[in-house]
Amino acid sequence: MVRGFVLAVALLVAAPALGESAEAQFQLARMYATGEGMHQDPGEARRLYRAAAEQGLLKAQYAVARVYTLGVGSTFDDEEAAVWYRVAAERGHVGAQHDLGAIYDQGRGVTQNLREAAKWYGAAAAQGDANSQVWLAQMYANARGVPQDLVRAHVWYSLAAPLLAGPEARVASTQRDAIAGRLTAAQLSQAQEMARACAAANYKDCG
Repeated sequence: MVRGFVLAVALLVAAPALGESAEAQFQLARMYATGEGMHQDPGEARRLYRAAAEQGLLKAQYAVARVYTLGVGSTFDDEEAAVWYRVAAERGHVGAQHDLGAIYDQGRGVTQNLREAAKWYGAAAAQGDANSQVWLAQMYANARGVPQDLVRAHVWYSLAAPLLAGPEARVASTQRDAIAGRLTAAQLSQAQEMARACAAANYKDCG
């Protein structure tokens, strides 16, 4: 507790000297959010996350989106969350890309748009996010936001399964095998080759 308090004081002292740097604000926000070295203050955490986000700190932009999604230090605000998810997603934040896909999928804070959902799941999947790979596979399997493509569904389930653990890995593997049963031998061979090529290219060459 003492060490955390000293760190908090150091950050508070340093912030003006750094022009209230976004990084200092972000670190203070985390401490207020978790109560590390000080009392928890969700409202102050939200304020500081937003201040850092408005200075362009990418991780703060994602953090403030999550704050609005969870209602930390304020009322829930899905529309405000969507704004910040998009800001961070367009700058390449993988978590924001996944969550932006999810809110378009569910129509939470935005008008439901399955094509946009697939787009952002795809962006996160291409960065190796296994959960996004699963959701993208489901969209290909069920023609949600994209034309049905069982080969691509098999590819993304195949890529996600080894990245996951426990029940999530079993679900991905089960879904992959169920899709395999719906493919011809030639399609299955194509899907397996596409998955190998995609993994070798670090998810950048996925057909």
